[in-house]
Amino acid sequence: MSETRSDEELLQQADDLIRQLELVSVTFDRAAGEIRNRSALDVPSGQDVPTHVTLMLAHRFDAEGLTFKHDAKVTIGGSDEDADDAAAIVEASIVVQFKAESPLVPDHERALALGQTHSHRVMYPYLRELVQSMLARLGVSGATLGLIKAVG
Repeated sequence: MSETRSDEELLQQADDLIRQLELVSVTFDRAAGEIRNRSALDVPSGQDVPTHVTLMLAHRFDAEGLTFKHDAKVTIGGSDEDADDAAAIVEASIVVQFKAESPLVPDHERALALGQTHSHRVMYPYLRELVQSMLARLGVSGATLGLIKAVG
């Protein structure tokens, strides 16, 4: 059984791992938007439209490097607990690929730490722009995803 690593150790190992990698691509694997309930956007003027972001992260080691897949679900309007009362939902899969200078030794805990820090930071501006674009096309205004907060 492996030892449990502290968050600080994982962040340090993620930083060590990122130094061995080069970002080579960010691609959308899937993107979809849906209007659910326009009345959920009826908020008093000057108030923010509530948004809730759910992210699922998967990773894969291969001969070339390390690939992350971020599955995102952004719920606009309504409550965080119940997506059924949302005004709109935007879903996307964003793939972030890093190339390794030399073969990597698979370490899934370290890769997960890297995905939650560096890969999330790479992916998030693309997700934010996709949500804004999708909502504009659906005719939903006033909802904006905030900026990403630094981890660690």
